[in-house]
Amino acid sequence: MYSFYHTNHSVCERWANQIQAQLDKDIKRPRNLMVMINPHSGRKNASRTWEEVSPLFRRAKINTMVINTERPQHAFDIVNSTDDDKLRNLDGILIVGGDGLFNEVLNGLLLRRHRPNLPMKPPYHEKSQSCSRSPLSSDSDLLALSSTEATDTESTFSSGLSRQSDCASSNLSAALKSYDSSLAMDYESISYKDGGFIIPSIADNNDVLPGKPSSFTFPNPSFRIGIIPAGSTDSIAVSTTGCRNALTSALHIILGEKMPLDVVRLVSWKSTKDSAEELPRVRYAASFAGYGFYGDVIKESEPNRWMGPARYDYAGTKVFFQHKLYDAEISFIEPPELDSGLMPGSSDPEDSLLCKRNGNHRVKRAACRLNCGICLNKTDFSGTDGTNGTSHSQCSQRWKHVKGSYISVGAAVISCRNDKAPNGVASTAHLADGLLHLILIKDCSRLSYLWHLIQLTREDADPLDFAFVEEHRTPQFHFKSHGEESVWNVDGELFPAHVLSAQVFRGLVNIFASGPDI
Repeated sequence: MYSFYHTNHSVCERWANQIQAQLDKDIKRPRNLMVMINPHSGRKNASRTWEEVSPLFRRAKINTMVINTERPQHAFDIVNSTDDDKLRNLDGILIVGGDGLFNEVLNGLLLRRHRPNLPMKPPYHEKSQSCSRSPLSSDSDLLALSSTEATDTESTFSSGLSRQSDCASSNLSAALKSYDSSLAMDYESISYKDGGFIIPSIADNNDVLPGKPSSFTFPNPSFRIGIIPAGSTDSIAVSTTGCRNALTSALHIILGEKMPLDVVRLVSWKSTKDSAEELPRVRYAASFAGYGFYGDVIKESEPNRWMGPARYDYAGTKVFFQHKLYDAEISFIEPPELDSGLMPGSSDPEDSLLCKRNGNHRVKRAACRLNCGICLNKTDFSGTDGTNGTSHSQCSQRWKHVKGSYISVGAAVISCRNDKAPNGVASTAHLADGLLHLILIKDCSRLSYLWHLIQLTREDADPLDFAFVEEHRTPQFHFKSHGEESVWNVDGELFPAHVLSAQVFRGLVNIFASGPDI
């Protein structure tokens, strides 16, 4: 830090103006921000946190439009309905709160403005012999559309997921040739139900009409999301900056730091096994989605919100002693580049961690850190990108299939570091490598599972180094439950899904950060 002195006030003023003029030339620094504050997040100190850091934004000549949320999904409604021209005049949205508020803003930005193809379906899924002329409304019809490019390759695997409908594909394929498949959705009529956002179909028999697409779309290189931590866990803030400090996060934003962030798009084709035909529900997530133990903890904690963050400890203890198992089958893609066991972009063997892979052997994986070379690498080794998702040509023949009884099924897009898990759920997950870490906890004793949970809390431990734990890195997976059902926990929100698809979009959004400083 340098200090300049002069006895003449006008000289000091001229210096200050010249310095400000030079700073104004820095195009990466934000000038206009929308600020969303959740006064009730965490320990209800978000408003005070903003009062502490807001003088820095004023001194940096950053214009802020401050909005205090008043109810659940308020931030989503505001961002989703904001006019595209207004968004173009913003450099980004700053949230003061926790992961839940970040998730609301993320979904508000993407649901109407991200136009991806539907998720791929594993090529070995059986085809239905029946023909249905119903519009794009049921899970089988939607899955059929997503698998029109899949081959009829024979396989010894049994899928158990919703079957394809030949007629649904043929009826709609002609219309879809002119449009991206996502244009069959009406993005002007989004509604919220059971933790997900319903985007109704407007298809009518053979006709698929496009909804009104947004002119402000993602990926968007100039728009960024910032987060000043004031929540219960602040996992996203810790995973992207390495600390849980409001001042540090504010400086990242003021200086205009920029980092791409992977986002997973979750589609619930059917809420429960007994559900009638229903429209798919969509949700985006930037950190974690979990089923079984993870979902049960959130479900158990919901009636006890009055307890604050302590409700998670109470619910976790109760669910742990229940020790439930859930039958499920999961199909996932294993990218070819992972066969060697080496992480692309990792050239320094000292800059790595040992981590379990596929249950049998261990390989070196580079840890994500400040200005991470893997995340900033333009090569898309995952087979996905922020526009079209997974490529059939690269991945259609690499589906893996597992089936069994699981205590939990977890999908970590980032490391998910927090105070209780200093290394996170997936310590070597990257912010923008196009992959999520699919973590399967198989049947084990209570004592073994307790030891796994204890390892999560230790900085020098590997919680995945157990025979009952499987870890797979993948850009996409499909899930179907059998028997007794749990619920999905998507970034702290309940998301019922009997049949679910998850697809990663690499670097879909940008954040005010430069990676975890660890």
